[in-house]
Amino acid sequence: MGLASSIGMHRFTAAMRGLRWSEPPRLAAALVAGAAAFSVHIQSAPATPATSEPDLSDGAIEAEVQSELLLDPAVELSGLDVGVKDGIVTLAGTTESLGAKDRAAAVAGTVRGVRSVVNRARVRPEERPSARELAARVESALLRNAATESFEIDADARDDGTVTLTGTVDSWREKDIARRVSANVAGVTDLENRLDIRVVAGRPDGQMKAEIREALRWNALVDADDLEVGVDEGTVTLTGRVGSYAEKRQATYDAYVRGVTRVDASGLDVIPAAKEHDARRQALAERSSAEIEAALKDALQRDPRVDDDDVTVRVRNGVVGLSGGVHSLSARRTAAAIARRTTGVLAVKNDLQVDPAEPRPDDRIRNDVQQSLAASPAVESAGIETQVKSGIVTLTGSVSTNYERMRVSHLVEDVVGVRLVKNQLQVETNEPVTYDPYIDDVYVYDYAWYAYAPSSTTKSDPEIAEAIRNELWWSPFVDADGITIVVEDGIATLTGTADSWAERQSATENAYEAGAVWVDNDLGVR
Repeated sequence: MGLASSIGMHRFTAAMRGLRWSEPPRLAAALVAGAAAFSVHIQSAPATPATSEPDLSDGAIEAEVQSELLLDPAVELSGLDVGVKDGIVTLAGTTESLGAKDRAAAVAGTVRGVRSVVNRARVRPEERPSARELAARVESALLRNAATESFEIDADARDDGTVTLTGTVDSWREKDIARRVSANVAGVTDLENRLDIRVVAGRPDGQMKAEIREALRWNALVDADDLEVGVDEGTVTLTGRVGSYAEKRQATYDAYVRGVTRVDASGLDVIPAAKEHDARRQALAERSSAEIEAALKDALQRDPRVDDDDVTVRVRNGVVGLSGGVHSLSARRTAAAIARRTTGVLAVKNDLQVDPAEPRPDDRIRNDVQQSLAASPAVESAGIETQVKSGIVTLTGSVSTNYERMRVSHLVEDVVGVRLVKNQLQVETNEPVTYDPYIDDVYVYDYAWYAYAPSSTTKSDPEIAEAIRNELWWSPFVDADGITIVVEDGIATLTGTADSWAERQSATENAYEAGAVWVDNDLGVR
C-alpha cells in the first residue's frame, strides 16, 4: 500500500519554506499556519468506522496482491504469476530486471494477510551484455554512486547475467546498499552477495541489543510492543508478532546495527489482526521534542549513507529541521527519509547543503550521469539531455510519466559530485505518483516540479467510497476504524484520526488507488 498526498501537502510545503529555525517565536507562528494549512490537528474522539471486515482467504489475498502489482509503476504485472497458499505468496513468471523482481516481492508484502513471500520470478532483460561488459557495468555503477563509491568491491559476472560481489564492507547495511545498486543495473539477472563484513571489536551483545530495541521503538513503521530481541555474539534473534510481512522486513532491517552479522526473524509471527493501539498511543503521547531529536540523531548515525558529523537536527512540535552539510544529494535525501519514518515526526524541513568531499570536473559528472541513466532499466534515457555547470545538473527532454521523471531525479542525485538537479523534463502522461514507506526511498513531494491535476473517473461516488473502504482495510499500515469517508463528484473527503503523519498520508494514497480524482484529507493526527 503506497502513500500519496492531497493539495494540503503542497500548501504545507509552501508554508514550511518560510520557517526560520533560529527564531522560536516565528517558528511557532509558522508551525501554526502550516498545521492549519494541511489540517493536522489534535483529536481525541474516534470517528465512525470506515469499513467492514473482508475475508482473508488465500483467494482474496491473491486478488489484492495482483491489484497492488498492477497499480505499481515499476512492476510489469503481465509477466508475473501470483499464487497464495496459507497466506504465503509465491511469485513466478518473469520480470525485465532484478530491481523489478525485488520490488514485486516488496509490494506483495505490503498486503494485509501476507505472511511471507517466495520470489521465484526469473529475470529476462531486454539486452544480454557479455559477462565482461556486465561486470564492468556493475563496478562502474558502484563507483558512480555516492553511497558506494568508497566501498572495496569487485564484481564478476557469468554469461547468464548472474553477478557475484566480493570484497569487504563495514556493516550489513553497506552490504545491502551494494546489492541494491547492483540489482538496478540493466542485464543483471541474479546476485550472489559474497561481501565480507569487517568484525567490529568491543561491541558487547548488551549494547547492540539496547540499540536495536531503541531503533525498533522509534520506527513509525514498526510496532515494537510485541517484539523481543536477543543477541548472541553478533547474531540477533527477533521473536513476537507483527501485523504484516512488510513490518517484519522493516524490523529485520532495523536489527542490523553496527556489529550485527546475522538476524534470525523466523520467530516473528505475522498476525494480521486488528491493531491494538491504546498502549502505543500512550507511548507516543509521552515523547517530547528532545526525545524525538535524540532518536533521530541516533538513526542518522546508524545509516552509512549519511555523513552525519555536520548535520544539525532540531525538532519543534513534531516538525524536524535538518541543517548543516552533507557530501551528496543521496545523503540529503536519505536523512529526510529517516526523519519521516521516525515516530512523532509530522513533517520535515530539509535545509541540508550539499558540499562534495572532492570537487569533480563538470564533464566527468555529465559522463557519469549519462552512464547512470543508460544503465538503468527503470528509465528510457534516449529523450533526455543533460548539462552540468559547477556540479548543477540540468535535465531537459521528455519522459513518459511522473514516476519516470522522479526515478531520473533519483538516479542523477546518486551520482558522485552532483550538487543540485534541475529537472525540467516534460511528462507525456500526468498521473499521480504513490509513495510507500515500506518500499520507496524517494519522496516525490520533495520535488517542486511535481504537480498532479485531477482527472475524470468512470466510477460512481458510492463505488469509489466502497473501493476506498476496501483499500483501507487491506493496508497493513492504516487503522481504518478511525476514518470516515465521504465522496462527492469523485472527490474523497477523509475525516477522523490517524496515529502518525505517515498513516495519514497512507490513507490518502489508498483513496487515489481506489479511483478518487482528488483527496481532501482532513484526518487529525493524535
